[in-house]
Amino acid sequence: MKFSEIYTDPEYIISDDRRQKIVFKDKRETRIYRVQNPSRKKVTAYRVDGGIIDSLLIEKCDFAFYTDDDTLYLIELKGSDLLQAIKQISRSIDILIEPVKDMPDHINARIILSKYNVPSAYKAEEIRLHKKIKSFGGELVTKVRLLEENI
Repeated sequence: MKFSEIYTDPEYIISDDRRQKIVFKDKRETRIYRVQNPSRKKVTAYRVDGGIIDSLLIEKCDFAFYTDDDTLYLIELKGSDLLQAIKQISRSIDILIEPVKDMPDHINARIILSKYNVPSAYKAEEIRLHKKIKSFGGELVTKVRLLEENI
């Protein structure tokens, strides 16, 4: 089964359509991930934290979206703790992909921070996540405050 066939509960689906613009943002926060969808791909947007993964005890990313070209994006909006964001994305991959029998063609990760003041000790963890994402045919992108991209 594909990702979109497993995760179908309307309780955690934010949208499921072909809209041209999708914005991921936490209430009263300045970090924003904005997606432009000029080709009108079908995109299913999910709330992961407090949605697909509801446990307070499990590290997980904030949001995810899946496109009709079989690509999954995991999104973490974080203050300045890059190491924690990396852990949340990595753990989300492990949990969300485990029940998927037909792996997405690509898995991408996006981290949007309030500020980017990263100690060099975090580099090893960041490199590990880069390699993990690359093994799924995707890429990790980290930005401060705003990330906009076309899909």
